[in-house]
Amino acid sequence: MKTLARVILLGIVGKDPELKVTKSGMQIATFPVATMVKKKDPNGAYFESTLWHNLVSFGKLAENIEKTVKKGSKIYVDGTIDYQEYVDSAGSQKLSTKIIINDFSVISKSEYQQLRDSLESVGNKKKADFDKPLFETDDGIPF
Repeated sequence: MKTLARVILLGIVGKDPELKVTKSGMQIATFPVATMVKKKDPNGAYFESTLWHNLVSFGKLAENIEKTVKKGSKIYVDGTIDYQEYVDSAGSQKLSTKIIINDFSVISKSEYQQLRDSLESVGNKKKADFDKPLFETDDGIPF
């Protein structure tokens, strides 16, 4: 069975990319991107919430990102989600989530707004579907 861990983000860059070079010469660029999602409060009112994503790229793509992406840039990202477990300095088990960039485009403010509006209109058409749990269980847990 094939599976897929593809991620598409439309967001705003939170800080300039940081470019590092490994001992072997591999370039790595990292930076955060903010996206907005609509959530529902306990009274049923919708509000926007910011989600932060840690992005990473390698090689020539990292070099291109470092040259073209800046804090505040509107960006479209096609990537893969990656999870890594590690032990912190206090000995606690932690989980890190990163988006590995496969492709990206820096977009204009008007393109960003146009894409966001079109995605929002798609979401509004099916808003009632998002209020329903994916699975119902006998114990009341909605998954």
